[in-house]
Amino acid sequence: MKLRHRIAVAIPAMLALISLCAAQNAPGSFHYKFSASCSADSGWTSSSFDDHEWLTSPIGPWPKPAYPADGIICARFRVPIPAAASEPLALRTIQKENLPSAEEIYVNGVLLGRRGNLPPHPTAVTGRGQTVFATPGGLIPQNASSALVAVRAWMGPTALLADSIDQRFAIDRADAAELTARENDESWLLAWLPIWTAFSAAGLFGVGLLILSRVTGERELALFSYFMMSGSAFALFMNLSAQGYLDMTQRQWTLLYPPLQFFAPFAGIFFTWTFFRIPWPFVKYISYAAVAAMAAGLAVVMWAYTPYPWLPGLSSISYGANAFFGVLYICADIWAMLFRPGKRVLAFVMSLVPAADILSTLFGLPPLVIGRAYIDGLALTSLVVDVVMATILARRAWTNWREGASLHAEMDAAREVQQQLVFAPPAIPGFAVDAAYLPAAQVGGDFYSVTPLAGGSLLLVAGDVSGKGLRAAMTVAAVMGALRAIYTESPAAILILLNNALVGQLRSGFVTCCAIRVSPGGKALIANAGHIPPYIAGRELDLPGAFPLGIAAGIEYVETPFELAASQRLTVLSDGVIEARNSAGELFGFERTASLTSDTADQIASRAKQFGQEDDITVVTIALAPA
Repeated sequence: MKLRHRIAVAIPAMLALISLCAAQNAPGSFHYKFSASCSADSGWTSSSFDDHEWLTSPIGPWPKPAYPADGIICARFRVPIPAAASEPLALRTIQKENLPSAEEIYVNGVLLGRRGNLPPHPTAVTGRGQTVFATPGGLIPQNASSALVAVRAWMGPTALLADSIDQRFAIDRADAAELTARENDESWLLAWLPIWTAFSAAGLFGVGLLILSRVTGERELALFSYFMMSGSAFALFMNLSAQGYLDMTQRQWTLLYPPLQFFAPFAGIFFTWTFFRIPWPFVKYISYAAVAAMAAGLAVVMWAYTPYPWLPGLSSISYGANAFFGVLYICADIWAMLFRPGKRVLAFVMSLVPAADILSTLFGLPPLVIGRAYIDGLALTSLVVDVVMATILARRAWTNWREGASLHAEMDAAREVQQQLVFAPPAIPGFAVDAAYLPAAQVGGDFYSVTPLAGGSLLLVAGDVSGKGLRAAMTVAAVMGALRAIYTESPAAILILLNNALVGQLRSGFVTCCAIRVSPGGKALIANAGHIPPYIAGRELDLPGAFPLGIAAGIEYVETPFELAASQRLTVLSDGVIEARNSAGELFGFERTASLTSDTADQIASRAKQFGQEDDITVVTIALAPA
């Protein structure tokens, strides 16, 4: 009976002991307990502590306390030791997920390492920190098959709301642990290097666009380069942070986050509204406000170390502002697709980023897994869009620049030709002739020709081609060529012949022109084809109206006689003087022009240019020179 009684008593005790050992050594699991009260359990970090009342979780992401909570979690791991391992031993941490946190790590009751600071004065850190911890000699008994690793960790409100800890441990010889940690770091770097290289290359591509914009003068290219560089910088910042390669406190990290988070969408809005010429300034400013609200709200959430009850609501508002911004951005891109047909493809490509942002915010996009590394859906979409947009814009800018360079060369050649056609008047005995020619562009549409005639007379032909620039300059060349083929001294005959030569050649344009012959004694004849009448002594000559050249064939022009006294000056000018306009929109006008007609040609032209030149300016003055 006594034996049976002893057996009956011993068997339940043995089963309880076996159950306790099984609980403490269950493979693939660990014990944990929430809140700071776990630290009050005496000896909870030692291997002999009874943790069968603690919760059990499989190895993997750690459970998190429900929000709001103090963020403390204590965890106990039974870590196996290789049979061949001998002292000196070391503990190696394996961080599967990195997040801002603080922790203390114990082995068999002895504190080996600390990262950050735990409450009551918490400081979360983002870096991976030390990953190998040497164990003191004798801490782990010889031939022991396992050791107890205890961790007390603190997760701030940001981690409680969004992230998980997934930390694991291994114990081995110190040299083997160091070697494994180094190899793991190297393989981890190699796995992530292509992704970091891609974003770095995108940032450098943005720098190249900025340089190209300075060469080509394309403002939109510079704006997109800011968008591209800021987006790449933010993606690298977030990626390096997630992998623990930015060693700083959470609050230091939070100081960098808002400007980086804000600048990329800000640059995107500015580029989109400018490049596509979106006529919604109010919507643009609302988009700016939504981005600012998102960045500011998330900054407050990430700065907090206390789990305030309103933080989840503020986090939701911030993400809602982000989604609202995305909707506005997509609406702008859709408008561009409908009303900017030449840029429809670019608008569609740009719309992919806010679309991916909305999907990522509301539903989450699956990442692209590349070996041990991955890139989230939003970052991948942004990277592809950056490369596609940059390629298209760079090609457009380069093509425009090449065409512009070619046009510039043509304009230079045209200017040289025009300078040979419209040159300073020659010295003619008996006359004082002065001229000023100021084209509004590199080449102009005004012209004049001063020619000495037999018997000491002078012939002036001056005119203005409708329009300006290269086409007007080409018409000037045609007029001057036709004028050189005319061998008559009659002003009216000159206009008739010029008109017949120009009809049908001007593509709906026209040429105003006047021809004047002045004899040495001051007697003169003038024929006018729609040009501004010349001035004498501050007054316009009274001339009959007539059609400009090139409008219709068969037009007859009449000659009007007048006389230039020895004390007077004949002033012929183009409408670029009268139509000069200042910043207030006021014209130079006829009255100012009449008041200046006693001045030299250079003085008149300079006054009109300073007032506000908008068209080609030509002034020619003729006076009788004393004998």
